[in-house]
Amino acid sequence: MEYALFRDGLTSSWQLDLFGRVRRAVEAADANALAAVENRHGVALVALAELAQSYMQLRGTQKRFEIAKRNLPLAEQNVDLVNERLGGGIATTLDLAKARAQQATIAATLPPLRTREAELINAIGLLLGDAPRALEADLNRFQILPRAPRKIPVGLPGTLVRRRPDVREAEARLHEATAQTGVAVASFYPDMTLNGAASVESLHLSNLFSPASGAFAVGPSISIPIFEGGRLSGALALRESRQREAAIFFQKTVLRAWKEVDDALTAYREAQRSVPILPGPSLKIRPLGEPLGNVTRRVRSTS
Repeated sequence: MEYALFRDGLTSSWQLDLFGRVRRAVEAADANALAAVENRHGVALVALAELAQSYMQLRGTQKRFEIAKRNLPLAEQNVDLVNERLGGGIATTLDLAKARAQQATIAATLPPLRTREAELINAIGLLLGDAPRALEADLNRFQILPRAPRKIPVGLPGTLVRRRPDVREAEARLHEATAQTGVAVASFYPDMTLNGAASVESLHLSNLFSPASGAFAVGPSISIPIFEGGRLSGALALRESRQREAAIFFQKTVLRAWKEVDDALTAYREAQRSVPILPGPSLKIRPLGEPLGNVTRRVRSTS
């Protein structure tokens, strides 16, 4: 005999967090998410610092290349001048060898500077997610280095340490390990859950939602860990060891950060105390082979 049965229902349960197991599990998950966020901040900070350093090195390399490029014709003129003096009996072959050595040294510095420039442009492109030589048209022209501010509001050393992403991440990891230990402790206590169910059932669709077709059930359920003492004790010992490891790592991170902040503040303070050197009389570099007496007389005439 065939018949149709129509059924529908709704069930729900609510766990009574009497001993804080669920609360500590949520706390551990929040701490884990915060640690991931701080780790991302640390990676972004390192990338920004590397980008700024590569850009400053690129502009410095380009400036050195421009200086060497301007000095190369001067060195060639110096070789011709010394060669003429050698023909007139004023200079010696040693002076000519020095002039040629200086010219060769300046010419030899140009290819490594070009290579370094290309490497730094590719490094900047890599940090920005671009292909090699993608930024060559924008960065191969020399520009003046950006001027750094004379004073930086660094604040207190403790504030600087507290703002470091590595310290905040280590603190979040310690918080997570502590919360996981609380979860392991709460696992020794019973779990109580309130269950509720409401359903309707009928052989006829027209009577499905009538009062006679309804059924309701409400009641608690209790779970007691009686035969799991060894497993729970081992899990608690594991969580406590991880908590101690996180505490040691946090202490190590704070001490390293404190040391780096103190070194940076000392270097910044001493740099602020440095007295700039007053500009003196401008001296012209004498070409190789020029008698020293001519330079001495020229300096005396300018002073």
